[in-house]
Amino acid sequence: MIFASPVYTANVSALVKNLMDRIAYFAHRPAFLGKAAMLVTTASSGTKDTLKALSWFGYTGFEIVASLGI
Repeated sequence: MIFASPVYTANVSALVKNLMDRIAYFAHRPAFLGKAAMLVTTASSGTKDTLKALSWFGYTGFEIVASLGI
């Protein structure tokens, strides 16, 4: 699974925030346990903060295997 988002005010976009809210249920029932995930973000600045926000997907059971800030 690849989670990607542009940087909006040093955070993920509204669509990614909605996705996080939708799958927050799985943080307590790790259906994605052990599934590989990659985090990708693009911006001229603020990529570290956005990658940090995207790392939340690790709480739902995804194993973050790579992250890329461009």
